[in-house]
Amino acid sequence: MAVGHVNRNLAIVLLLIPAVSVANFVDGFEGDEVGSFPGQWEAWTPGGPTMAASIVDEVTDPGRVFSGGRSARLTFTGGYGSGIITSFDPVQQGELQFHSLIDSFSGRVVLMTLLNAPEPELPGVAIANIQVMQGFPNYFMKVGPQNEVFDTGVPIVLGEYVEFNLQFDTFSDTATLLINDNPTNAVNVPFLNPSDAVVAMNSSHTTEIGGFAQWYLDDVSVVPEPSIGFLMVVGVSVGVHRRGWIRS
Repeated sequence: MAVGHVNRNLAIVLLLIPAVSVANFVDGFEGDEVGSFPGQWEAWTPGGPTMAASIVDEVTDPGRVFSGGRSARLTFTGGYGSGIITSFDPVQQGELQFHSLIDSFSGRVVLMTLLNAPEPELPGVAIANIQVMQGFPNYFMKVGPQNEVFDTGVPIVLGEYVEFNLQFDTFSDTATLLINDNPTNAVNVPFLNPSDAVVAMNSSHTTEIGGFAQWYLDDVSVVPEPSIGFLMVVGVSVGVHRRGWIRS
């Protein structure tokens, strides 16, 4: 008779896969009909119906489409505070990215403003924005509780698309701006208003009276910062080892 001793060794195998963030908002305007109003946005016209927004392609507006065949054109003809607005699920830390081409402007154009409520005309809802203003050579932001003008140090470019990346953090109430993937002077600048989350954004012209502007938007997205965490896959390995065989 043979007597054997069997050891079963168990090993737990852990596979850690980094968590991946999913964008809360994405719009490349590819699903919209040419000539229509941008489908994921609404008109924002507290200053009157002085803003026209429409989808263009290379046929209707040659040389003004960034990617994918379609972009959004915004045209302002006077009044105050007219633009387009959209909302999305709350984001506490993340990045706003968009591309914009400015044809021409007078007065002041807010290329994009992040909001903590979908009502930008109410006090205390603007968080951070990117602007251009007549007579001011560089892109700038309005920051801090006193609504100070913050110079990014990057000259305004007309007639070509520029990429903007606005990284925001509602825990520290600060924002950092990159332009064409390059750092700017705007690093950890304070929010206009403290906020628990970002839930909306708008693009508008804010000249008090009169003025003109035409600009374009494409590839607009809001992406939460990747969570500090992992997806864990657990496996069990069983090893069988025989030893000490005795025959009798």
